[in-house]
Amino acid sequence: MWTYIHEKECNIDIDRLWDLYSNVENWKLWDEEVGSISIDGKFTAGTKGVMTMTGQEPMNFTLTTVEEKKCFIDETVIEPLNVSIIVGHFIEKKTNDRFFLRHSVIIKGENADMVAEQIGESFTVDIPDSMEKLIKLSSKG
Repeated sequence: MWTYIHEKECNIDIDRLWDLYSNVENWKLWDEEVGSISIDGKFTAGTKGVMTMTGQEPMNFTLTTVEEKKCFIDETVIEPLNVSIIVGHFIEKKTNDRFFLRHSVIIKGENADMVAEQIGESFTVDIPDSMEKLIKLSSKG
């Protein structure tokens, strides 16, 4: 198993942040690598979707966990490689408008180390910038 975590404390409007997370068409606003994305239903656990990152093939994913204004986790299973890529987005309230954001990527499965070596860094390199954009777009004011 391979794990990456990026976290930051920030001052945000939780409703704005959740709108940026829960309306997948907004993902392009904070993650420049998203070429296209769609989900087959509401932003709830069990919903399936397809995301294409710039220059990549489309990837099917499933929202495995969705807790409004707290977290969401999506999982992409790459069967030929026997791995799953699990991406988590977590929000922890500190005070009325102060929050702790955490984005994580876990690659697990039979070939996790090999896949992480090949794509781990390129898959996560933009996460700090994406989080900064999220914070800016969801800041109070």
